[in-house]
Amino acid sequence: MNDLSLGGQFDTREQAVDALLGIFAKAQKRRFRLVVSRGLLSRPAVGTTSLVDIIVAARQTERALLLNWLGKSGPFSDDEPIETANDLWWLDEDDVTDQGLGAAGRKLLVGEAASSFSLIHGSSSRFEKSPLEVLQGLPGEPLWTASVINYWDLAGLEALDSSIEVEPESWDSFISVCISRYPNLMIDEQNFTAGLKKHPFHRNVVRRGFVLLKVLDDLAGGIGSDGGLSEPALRLLEDYFQGGKALFSDEEPQDKHVFIFRDNSNGDDIYCSWHGKVKTPQFRLHFQWPVPVGQRYIKVLYFGEKLTKW
Repeated sequence: MNDLSLGGQFDTREQAVDALLGIFAKAQKRRFRLVVSRGLLSRPAVGTTSLVDIIVAARQTERALLLNWLGKSGPFSDDEPIETANDLWWLDEDDVTDQGLGAAGRKLLVGEAASSFSLIHGSSSRFEKSPLEVLQGLPGEPLWTASVINYWDLAGLEALDSSIEVEPESWDSFISVCISRYPNLMIDEQNFTAGLKKHPFHRNVVRRGFVLLKVLDDLAGGIGSDGGLSEPALRLLEDYFQGGKALFSDEEPQDKHVFIFRDNSNGDDIYCSWHGKVKTPQFRLHFQWPVPVGQRYIKVLYFGEKLTKW
């Protein structure tokens, strides 16, 4: 949800409540997830009156439903945080870092699908357009631009729902999608199967896995014939392999054998201390890095539970 699109444009409390109820109803049992920020309730809805004050004054059933959605159940944009370097996001002169558009920008940056929905009422046309160009960095010094597809009517949500691919429903389908989706990675199907099938299927592992693998696939796509990295690949290293909030890190285990994995394509044993992280549950994605000279793909040799206890 685009927080900025709620700016006091409704004439009456009833209009604001009816608009939100319509969006809530349209978003139920869909392939997409309508994510809101925790600050949406403080936005002005009718003149300067905040959305939370409008909802509190609504009828009991409407009040309970909307407060549960926007104040308790979500889903919220910080439920599954994506940690990035230079985490500032702007739309024109508006800071949207902690809003829905900032969350959409982060997802697009790491290769996830994301779009926005804007609340339109009255004569304002600022958000009756698509895409919205959300800048990472500072307005005068952007590092990257996220072109966020924007919807502003309920028919748009119907179209969005019909266009979304169904998420994998099992480890087998997840592994199959990974192998076909990321051509610059050599994913060891046998190791993935062994690591994942020890555990119940978990959607957060799937979603986070897609994020991690997309970054690695883009990184591998930037490896030149001489082993050098393209500028976009160097940027990925800077953004996701450095600092305390990096998606990927190296680790020196007490027993190095714990990070040695069999490459089932040729029988070699490869030491893979570099890994991507899934926090809930504690899973790790281990891969070969740096790659040998002349190799223009990344071998991903393990995805499963965290192998060290520290």
